[in-house]
Order: sequence, then C-alpha cells, then structure tokens
Amino acid sequence: KKILLGRDLDVSDVSSELSRDTNYISVDRDNILETTFSELNDVKDPRITFEVQFYGEQAEDRGGPGKEWIRLCNQKIQPKYFEQGLKEHLASDYFYIGQMAAIALLQNGQLPVYIPETVLQNVFTGPYPSTHPCISNLQKGLDTLGIHTVGRKFPQFLHLFRPSENAKLSVKRLLYLLIPKFSEKGSNSQKYEKSAYAHFVKYVREVASGRRVTKLENILEFATCASEEPLLGFALSPSIEFVEATCASREPSYNSDERAPQNQI
Repeated sequence: KKILLGRDLDVSDVSSELSRDTNYISVDRDNILETTFSELNDVKDPRITFEVQFYGEQAEDRGGPGKEWIRLCNQKIQPKYFEQGLKEHLASDYFYIGQMAAIALLQNGQLPVYIPETVLQNVFTGPYPSTHPCISNLQKGLDTLGIHTVGRKFPQFLHLFRPSENAKLSVKRLLYLLIPKFSEKGSNSQKYEKSAYAHFVKYVREVASGRRVTKLENILEFATCASEEPLLGFALSPSIEFVEATCASREPSYNSDERAPQNQI
C-alpha cells in the first residue's frame, strides 16, 4: 500500500482546485497539543494528507498552515514530554507524539529532532513492544505510519530524528531560498527594487549577527510558515516580489490571498 494518500502535500499550481481527500483538522494555536491530540483521536487513516485550519482563521491550507502546525507542535512537545525525563503520568499522550513525529517526517514538515538519544535507542533498538508505557506508546504511534518498522530495519534512517548542523539556517541559505523577482533590467523600477533588496540583505545580516531580536528562522517563517527548509524542499519556491506602495505604511507584508502562493513576501 502507499504510505501517503489523498491530496498532494504541497500545492505547486496555485490555480488548481483542491479536490482530493484530506484529513481536515481544526486546532487552537494557544492550546496546540491538546487540540491536536483530540483531533488525531478521530482520524481514521493518518496516511491521508492533513489539511489544517487554526481556530478563527480562514486561510486555505495549500501547504503553509500544515507546516506551521507541525512546527508549533514540535516546539511544545520537547519541553513538556522530554525535558527531565519521560512523564509516565502522561503515558497515553506519547502515542500521539509518536504519530506526530511520523506525520512530520512523511508530510514534509519540520523534522522531529526533540527525542533524546537514549529514548530514541530504546524506541528503535529495544524490545517491541517496550515494557515502559511511554516508550511503548511512542513505538505504536510511530508505527501508525510505518516509521517504527522502517527505523528498526534501516538504522541509518534515525539520522532524521537527530539535530544536524547542516539543517541550521544561514544567511547564504536564506537568501538563496528567498529569490528576488526584479523588474525589467535597466528600468527605474529595478533600480528602486535593488535598493530595497540591499536593505533587506543588510537586515538579514544584522539578524544573523544577533543585532536584532528576531532570528533567521523567523524570517523564513514569515514567508513560508516553516522555520527550516523541508526535507523534500518547497514545492512552490519562496520568492520576494516588489510592489508599488499604495499607502504610507512601510511595514513588510505577505500575500494572504487564499488563491495566491503562500511562499511569497
């Protein structure tokens, strides 16, 4: 059987209709784990692509909200469930943590690098099922999408669960990902666009040096909803497009039109 079913993970043609099956879930940004686990409990087939909507928001999920959902879950899982050891009184939650880790891997989200090495080894090289309730539930959750089976058979697969310096965002990588789309060469518009882009490059370098309160990951999040480049890359390449200002505001913005590309500053 195919591991993934339903709609494509990311939409590369913004004019296309999203007609194929999805697992539609509605979650709360301010209570991301509890609402996510509640929704996962009602999902019959986790192989079907997830379509995510946040409470009170109307953005259509063409890849961005799904990536943001995974990133927000990752941020909350590590401190609550793995800092200072496993939490046996929350053992049942580890099934959904395992399932979320599998979803992150297969749905091109932020990698689940929050599992400590000792726990990772117990999950993939220890007894199955484990006698430890948290480990056992992690194993079962991962295997709802076949990830536990793959990890036991191919140990090299486990590098996806480990932090890597190669995945760290750099100035060079960020500028490479956010491609500027300038006007015709030699035009007045291009002159002003390049001037604006020079300020952006300077800002990115200030962020990287710690002279700003933001991080490079925050810039990528603003454009794509993802804090790192997905394992399979972006189906629709992020870009910087220049538009003539129509108001006095000088604040940056992104295109929120549900029919337009989501990876566009």
